[in-house]
Amino acid sequence: METEATAERKTINVVTLGASVRLVAIQFMMSNEQVPDGIPLKRPSAAPPMQRVTGVEVLKSTKDVDISPLVFRVDTNGDYQLVDAWKQPHATNWRMSVVRFIYCRNEFVRHDELYPNFVAKRDELATALASLVSDNLWTIQGHLNPYCESDGSRSGQDVLMLGCVGRKPVVETVTVVTGREDITSQLYTEDGEEVEGAVVTKTVDTIGYEERPIMVFAGGRDPVTNQGIGSKVPLSTLASKLRLAGDEVQLVKLR
Repeated sequence: METEATAERKTINVVTLGASVRLVAIQFMMSNEQVPDGIPLKRPSAAPPMQRVTGVEVLKSTKDVDISPLVFRVDTNGDYQLVDAWKQPHATNWRMSVVRFIYCRNEFVRHDELYPNFVAKRDELATALASLVSDNLWTIQGHLNPYCESDGSRSGQDVLMLGCVGRKPVVETVTVVTGREDITSQLYTEDGEEVEGAVVTKTVDTIGYEERPIMVFAGGRDPVTNQGIGSKVPLSTLASKLRLAGDEVQLVKLR
């Protein structure tokens, strides 16, 4: 396998993110302990549940995808705004949670209807999303679903739903020695009195933490010997990427 610098890549158009796409919803499924702090529980709704509508699959389930280029572009290109974020327990597995972030196209944002608690925490929630997509690869599947109004009628717009499972970290936190420090201790007698001039000095390492990219063999491992093939490269360089080029959502894959 070639590294990112030399590998040939294949670009697949997924969907056009035009004015007809009213919402972009990015949904993650992860273990409870992996959910970032500060994400609120989904608010209960007094409205009756709407009938489930059938959408169109626009992206088949694809492993090890870096979705950060798409998310960062949607977040900054000026066409969409983050309007909600929440978590809720998984319906059948209590060890798992569903976390969803929702972007709305500008012309449909109703600022007076945004929850005040969400508005107050929007920057914090955007940071949580950035961490989820920049520190991990995901198995991702995409659907284009009809957008329905509160009465269940179809508006003519769509919702791009991106489902992300199978979290694979691309960075790890490691312990590092940041320096050395002298620690001096006074010696005492059995009666608890100081021994004049009796001190002991010990030099110890000071410990810190830093994030480093997870490294893998560029060619994987031999299936028989399990030996690494090729040089080690950051895992992120071997990933497929989901990006926004103009109005086109594209999947860029290694051939």
